[in-house]
Amino acid sequence: MVKNIIGYPKDELLFDMIAKHQRIQLACKQPNGWQIQTGTFQSCLFEKSIECNLEPTLDSSQGAVGVRFQLGHKSILFESKYIEDYGGVWTSLTWPKSVRFVSRIHFRLAVPHDVITAQIREANGDEIHGQLNNLSLSGMLVTTAKKCKPGEYTLCIQETQPIVVEGILIRSEPTDTGRFSCFFQFVGLEFDKETVARIIKTTNQYKKRPRQQSPSHRYEYRAQESLISGTPP
Repeated sequence: MVKNIIGYPKDELLFDMIAKHQRIQLACKQPNGWQIQTGTFQSCLFEKSIECNLEPTLDSSQGAVGVRFQLGHKSILFESKYIEDYGGVWTSLTWPKSVRFVSRIHFRLAVPHDVITAQIREANGDEIHGQLNNLSLSGMLVTTAKKCKPGEYTLCIQETQPIVVEGILIRSEPTDTGRFSCFFQFVGLEFDKETVARIIKTTNQYKKRPRQQSPSHRYEYRAQESLISGTPP
């Protein structure tokens, strides 16, 4: 296992992860929404393609595919392109030109109460307003007065310059106060370096503010984005 990937050659990192059949998540934008698949790296061909075993295979001829996986407390993200699949078993992707990682200490930032609000827009255009409770590159937890239905949403974090990102509802649970706690998974960040940087800036900004949450909610989040080089240092 690679313990420190700062300055670690991109190709060597990928070779290492492919040899270990690293678990991965792929995101592909389809005409009717995002397709999210999970699977494993399987093999590669002369630094030209990566073969993956997906569950199920990726149904894509759209081209661009976002790939991410976890390496300890680091999120590894890169953009690739769909080549083809073989008999519904293997999916072949292009070798990435660059790979980015974001390091973190804990899973998500606990946002101080009454600091940031979130606007959730359903596919039909209806809007739901809520209170942002915590935030990470994986997604965000929002408390709302209305229960959110399963599906895709456009999420807007109401900062000085709003952060807009697409997401999928993972769960919506009632709280003791009669409201709903909704967790959304972000999708498409592999293609959006600017939004990744702005989420990191937000988490680092509020990490420094005093918190009033109970000890079980005192998460510390320190994020840093770096580009993994393509050649040995």
